[in-house]
Amino acid sequence: MCDLTTSDWPEEMPMPLDHTDIPKLVLEAVLQYWQPGFALYRIPTKQGLEWWLFDGDGELLEAFWID
Repeated sequence: MCDLTTSDWPEEMPMPLDHTDIPKLVLEAVLQYWQPGFALYRIPTKQGLEWWLFDGDGELLEAFWID
């Protein structure tokens, strides 16, 4: 079972924008695009963590990461 208050957030669950695991720079960038119905997911990749922003139709709009 996953504790949703930790960084073990399930990949298949969108992250709320007030989640403390979203870096400030990523959140600021996401908010420039954000509209009702959008969803932000945290995705582990070989390069590290990425945050993927999807629109209300499930289309990937943008990917964000910290170098």
